[in-house]
Amino acid sequence: MEFIGSELIFVHLSLSIPLLLPPLWNLYALFANLSHTKKLRTLAVCAPAYYTLLSASAFSGFVIWAMLGFVFTFKIILMLTLWIVVLVAEIKRHKFQKQIRMEADFTKREKFFLFAKIKYSLDFCTFVLLLLFMVR
Repeated sequence: MEFIGSELIFVHLSLSIPLLLPPLWNLYALFANLSHTKKLRTLAVCAPAYYTLLSASAFSGFVIWAMLGFVFTFKIILMLTLWIVVLVAEIKRHKFQKQIRMEADFTKREKFFLFAKIKYSLDFCTFVLLLLFMVR
């Protein structure tokens, strides 16, 4: 059983490592692009991939958790909590972005871009720390 558990954890880690890419790509777009429309377009294009990767990691995590008998450990509670926080923040960012598309106010757009930079920086740091915590 230990062999199957370690294989499942490897699959979960391999599905979770790509979660580092969307925040990095979005941060690059937010810092490199000067045009607001290019920034918004890049964020909109990357959002479905981000949701897909979040759902893939959640699904593999739930499968492993079921194999463990739904036992609560600190690692599992931490991963669930941070996954929910990242998902809720991404949904809020998505709603905020929809409002910004209609706005012509420069200060509201800059406020959104600052929010997105902070959000994606925190997402990237969270995933790096979780992956380092899981590998140990």
